[in-house]
Amino acid sequence: MKLIVPLFVICLVSSISVVGQQTRPEPIPGRPPVIMTSADFENLQIPAQLDRYDKLREKDERIRLDRFVDLISADNKTVEYVIGLKEKTKDVAAPHLSSIFRFLTIEKKITANRISFVLGTNSANEVELWLVPNNKIVLPGCADCLVVAGEKLNEFLK
Repeated sequence: MKLIVPLFVICLVSSISVVGQQTRPEPIPGRPPVIMTSADFENLQIPAQLDRYDKLREKDERIRLDRFVDLISADNKTVEYVIGLKEKTKDVAAPHLSSIFRFLTIEKKITANRISFVLGTNSANEVELWLVPNNKIVLPGCADCLVVAGEKLNEFLK
């Protein structure tokens, strides 16, 4: 019995650490991997892709967005949160755009002018989360994508 309990705990901890690991992080094609600290994110000079994922339940997506937002301090005004969506038309993307925008602005208290959406990414994933220096909303491999500023989202969705 003394051996079974520790063995059970080890198995439980091992299985918990694997939950939620969807994909292995990979560098942007054509670029070497970069290791950054939170201080580096605060003074970002180039776009940094932090996460990408396919369709998730709303609860799971909020967990991913929560981690994404927590990388930058609330006082930082030089970095924008950019959400790239594979969907190419506003009719298809509207519910997803609205859900993400409400979460970021209402629950996380991020001002709309610090959020942008990029539609029509060439990604293999449905969603990409990027931190981008202000006024430089250009994602690698996305020259023809449609960029929608957060403060103009409601106008765009009409």
